Formats: sequence, C-alpha cells, structure tokens
Amino acid sequence: MKKLFLITSGLALVAGLLGIVVLSPTTNPVRAGAPPPTAAPTRTPGPPPPIEEFVGPYLEHPLNEAAAVQRAFEIDQQYAKWDKAWSPDDAGKQSSRITVQWHAERDYDGPYYGPGTERGPVWVIIIKGRVRWNGLNGDDKTHQGITYVIAQKTGNLLRVRVGPTR
Repeated sequence: MKKLFLITSGLALVAGLLGIVVLSPTTNPVRAGAPPPTAAPTRTPGPPPPIEEFVGPYLEHPLNEAAAVQRAFEIDQQYAKWDKAWSPDDAGKQSSRITVQWHAERDYDGPYYGPGTERGPVWVIIIKGRVRWNGLNGDDKTHQGITYVIAQKTGNLLRVRVGPTR
C-alpha cells in the first residue's frame, strides 16, 4: 500500500511538472551567446534643436590668473592629498610644477559639453606631482597630477582631469 502511494505520488508530481513546462507561456527560443544589439534610432527629420545657453549667476568681476589659482586651491584642499603640498603662491615660483593657461573658449581641447553648459573663457590650472584624488566620484588612487578647468566669468569648476598632465 505504501509503495503504491509513493509511486502514485511520484507519477503525479512528474505529470504536474511536465504540464507546467508544456503549458508555460514562454515563446522565446533558447539561444546561445549574447543577444543582438539594439538598432540605432532613426534620424529625426528637421534641423537639430537649438543649444540651450547657460543661465546662471556671473561674477561681478571675471577671475584673473591669481584668483583662478586660488579657486583651484580651494577645490584641491577638499579632495586631493598630495605627497608634496602646494599653495597658490607657488604658481609663479614653481613653473615646472604648476602651469596656468587661459583659453578663450572651454572647448579648446575639442570635447562637446552638452546643452545648457557654460561657455566662454576658462583658466586651466595644471599641477604636477603624486596625488590621491577622492572627490567628485574619484577613485582614490595615486596619480601623477591634476588639471582643473575653471570658468573665468563664473568661477565654476567645469572639469577635473586626474592623471598624467600635458
């Protein structure tokens, strides 16, 4: 009697599982490998949308070189740990370590910054040396320098490039 019950229960279980597999609503075939890539969207007819201009507060007086270096120093103090510390006074004295450049447009090195981003003249402050960067989603690894791009008209930090300096 027990054997008959066990056999009947086992057959009922197998039949139930087969029924679930056969009657399941899956219609996707099984395939090996990665799925095919999604097709690119078709081009929208007409001209591209106009680029939004930056709307935000501007400084009463645009940053000069010393003020731009001071701004980079303030940001640097929050996020960077240098093997050999630097100060804004070093900008004129240690020209091999700290380089300051002015560019008429922020796209001086070619990248596209997207709509609504700030345009205009920028200060590029390059500091060489061993540094650990942990800010703005930094990786907290040791790098060979930092490049700060700061807007002259607003004082906003537009970009940080951590790693080998040019």
